Amino acid sequence: MKFSHFWKKLGLACCLSGMLAGSLIAAPAAAGAEKSYPEKSVLVKDLGNGNRKLLTPHAFYTGPDGRKVELIGAVHLGESQYYKDLEEIFGKCDKLLFEMVGGEDIPRMGELTRKQKSGAPLSAEEKEEMARLVAKAEKAYEDSNVFMKLLGPMYKAVASALGMVSQKEGIDYYGHASFVHADMTAEELEKEMDRHGTSFLSDAMSISRRQKKMNRNVDMDPLALLGAVLGGNYRYVKGEVIKLFEEFEDGQDSGGWSVILDGRNEKCFEVFDVVNKDRDNKRIGIFYGAAHLPGMHKMLLDRGFKLDKVEWLVAWDTETVPK
Repeated sequence: MKFSHFWKKLGLACCLSGMLAGSLIAAPAAAGAEKSYPEKSVLVKDLGNGNRKLLTPHAFYTGPDGRKVELIGAVHLGESQYYKDLEEIFGKCDKLLFEMVGGEDIPRMGELTRKQKSGAPLSAEEKEEMARLVAKAEKAYEDSNVFMKLLGPMYKAVASALGMVSQKEGIDYYGHASFVHADMTAEELEKEMDRHGTSFLSDAMSISRRQKKMNRNVDMDPLALLGAVLGGNYRYVKGEVIKLFEEFEDGQDSGGWSVILDGRNEKCFEVFDVVNKDRDNKRIGIFYGAAHLPGMHKMLLDRGFKLDKVEWLVAWDTETVPK
């Protein structure tokens, strides 16, 4: 093995560790593997011989007036087919509410992008507007904290090795006229963090510390995992990461109110209540990280909605890793 190739793989191992830490942030320890939605926001299907699948929920609800709402859970790294399946669901929704802190300009940028692709020229004012929006997005990235800047490259490195794609790569955020931003702006998130005396990193560390106090029995050999990464046995790596998700739950018992989880849910449903007032929107989708769905489930029940059924989408599959 070339020396540079070794360090590349070692870097991947570090990225993988960081990504798992992110999973711990999103989903505290499970109370029991027998639980299903909404108590569990992801499911693991073990087919034996190291073949495992990670599934996320697609929950269907009917409102008091008969209109439909769908909660569509996501993980931020998955199979390319997983995101194709999600795109197909999005195309059936009258409105699709999506999460992305700082993504408030995406619907307008998408509108301008679709106009360009249709062959219609942008006016001088629209060109200037697009340039301002792009510059704003670039500045927001530059102003973001170091932890947030690490997430993108981290997901990209793991996705490349395991034959998957990141959510931002897999979803066409500019191609859907139905997309509605339903998350905090970067300024709103910072303001809420300040108001509650916390930060993204401190919230993450707090949840991580709580988890360390729990007696979780994760059947995983760190040295074997590292050896698999360095040896290129990515099917094993992927299977072990999927197995780890069995130990995670949705976050509804995370030990207190959270800006990252509950605060953003509240913001999403402020937007939902406005969109839901338009009776022409007969099928509304809410596309959010799977860890948010149990809380959103309760918020829909409080609004008189009833759960009809839950389907499960394959997000990770050990059979799709590079050979």
